[in-house]
Amino acid sequence: MGIGSETATPIAAALIWAFRDGLGMIVGLLFGGAKSTTFKGYVLQYRLFADVMNDLGMIVDIALPFCDPKYYNAGYAISTSCKAICGVAAGATRGSILMSFTNGRDTSEITSKESAQETAITVVGILCGVVVGGWVEEWRFAWFAFWTAVHVWANFHAVKSVKFKTLNFPRLRAIINEEGGIVGPMEVEESVFCFWDMLRGSKVDLGCSLADLGKLEVGDVKGRKYVIVRKNGRKKVAISADASSEDVLDAATEALGGRKPRKDWAKRLADAGWRIDEFHFVVGDWRYKVEDNR
Repeated sequence: MGIGSETATPIAAALIWAFRDGLGMIVGLLFGGAKSTTFKGYVLQYRLFADVMNDLGMIVDIALPFCDPKYYNAGYAISTSCKAICGVAAGATRGSILMSFTNGRDTSEITSKESAQETAITVVGILCGVVVGGWVEEWRFAWFAFWTAVHVWANFHAVKSVKFKTLNFPRLRAIINEEGGIVGPMEVEESVFCFWDMLRGSKVDLGCSLADLGKLEVGDVKGRKYVIVRKNGRKKVAISADASSEDVLDAATEALGGRKPRKDWAKRLADAGWRIDEFHFVVGDWRYKVEDNR
């Protein structure tokens, strides 16, 4: 920072360092605060997104020495921000992925094994880098692009191999669109590259307040477990305070599929191996209750 510059001072270097690293921390905090309620609904998508952001940060790091020095601080701040987002997304989804391997039991053993495996892979990667580092001098950018693509490809297949028995919007949408019956957790094809839906949020808002749905009469909600209203291109779903988990499932299914599900919908899903007592839907906290004042 400022090496070779007569105008550089230690305090200026310290301030620049604080700005660049501090910006990354702030971006991580803002990202976590904005998306904290959506992580459980898009575990696999956020895990793959974390790796893509980490690769993007490394690409910026490698490109910086070839850029004009006046862009170095901005580039470094972008790289730090990408890695901060990666850390938040990876950390938030790690617990859910570990739980999928334990069926809800204690995760201490698998956590220790996962940590040991990660350390071993890192050591192997360092050793391989030392051995082949001198061989790729002329084609280093091509090799970097190749291994970055391999990294994304490997992580794509890794997250695709993780199977949850709990439903979220991508899995439920895949089941609704499946022809020939309900598929189980091991057969469902969940889209993991739907980053836009993940960051923007599903077009279905579960757990809205009645005020979000617009002007409604008491008769519109009385005796109903949920109410769905299309508004501004999104489907707003208000849920009754006495709605069961099956009612929430029916609401999500109707909002995604466009029609009311069959009465045995929950049973058919349970028979296929899905849990119907717990979901990974992004659900708001609002619930309505209509009191009889007679």
